[in-house]
Amino acid sequence: MAKTMELTTGATSITFDDVNGMVRRPDFHNRLERRAEDGTLYVSIFGQKGLWETTVVMPEADKDQIHAWHARAQELTFHDKFNVGTASSQTVQLMGNTNPGSDKWTKVGGWYRTVLRIGEV
Repeated sequence: MAKTMELTTGATSITFDDVNGMVRRPDFHNRLERRAEDGTLYVSIFGQKGLWETTVVMPEADKDQIHAWHARAQELTFHDKFNVGTASSQTVQLMGNTNPGSDKWTKVGGWYRTVLRIGEV
């Protein structure tokens, strides 16, 4: 079965699935919430940008490529559901202060599992 998601620079690509089989969590960041003295909640959204959080399993070579992209703050092209006929893509970066899942990669045989956070630029 073909993979449903792809991260690419054009020259290098990684394809993967969400291992939980759950809908990815498209979300918004760049959001400010403030509460007034009277208790009213004000929410400001500055440019609705996508945030995807997905659990992935990949070989060591792909894991190392993820680390290299993150270290360079590389802008990537993200295709979600790219094998089912959608032509949409977003320019993204890998999120996080440290390498994605750097201390949370779980080795299963020759494969590695972690949660990737992918944020639209």
